[in-house]
Amino acid sequence: MTAALAALALAAAAGPRTAVMDVHLGAGVEGSLGAYLTQVLASEVAERSGAQPVVSADLTAMLGLEKQRELLGCEGSDACAAEIAGALGADRIVSASVAAAGANYLVTASLLDGAHARPIARATRMCAKDNAAVEVALRAVAAQLYAAPPAPEAKSAPLARGTWAALAGGVAAALVGGGAWAGTTAMSEAQANDADAALLRAHLADGLYAGALVALGAAGFLWFTRPAP
Repeated sequence: MTAALAALALAAAAGPRTAVMDVHLGAGVEGSLGAYLTQVLASEVAERSGAQPVVSADLTAMLGLEKQRELLGCEGSDACAAEIAGALGADRIVSASVAAAGANYLVTASLLDGAHARPIARATRMCAKDNAAVEVALRAVAAQLYAAPPAPEAKSAPLARGTWAALAGGVAAALVGGGAWAGTTAMSEAQANDADAALLRAHLADGLYAGALVALGAAGFLWFTRPAP
């Protein structure tokens, strides 16, 4: 097994490679489709990733021996796929399957990390029980494996302390203006002998002035504690 792996490593050429496993066909799927669908999958991998796909037939040709799984002692497990991918210098593994699902076929494809056989992406699609439809579905799920993830939503940056200070200063100015209006109105009402209304206006003015002092204090604090540019 060690010698076989060494042979694979020597045969691997420079450049990115992706190991493409034979498409697995479930019960009720025409067996003759397997080899063709594997080539379809390999062509999609090459187009979508730019990597050189390596299928089982290529592995056999590299070794010049019988079935590579028998030589490597593999039984189609993920660990076996990772071992073959590692020997080839392939950083990705692509596998796919077609299974009967009632009146349709279920086509599934997976993209794995070649070093650890960990899943990176997975896609599925239903299609009619038709050879042409299966090919279209297989190409579609292969494309989904390499589809770019959605861009994260842009988040607006929080307001800087200087901006908050300016806003607090504006609020303070507005409160001072309101207090001045209320005080002037209170004086007019006092001159008109409307003591109750004048008292209410005076309290309103006091409250507005107090609010202005708080806002002004907040503005000063935010301004003088802002980060240096």
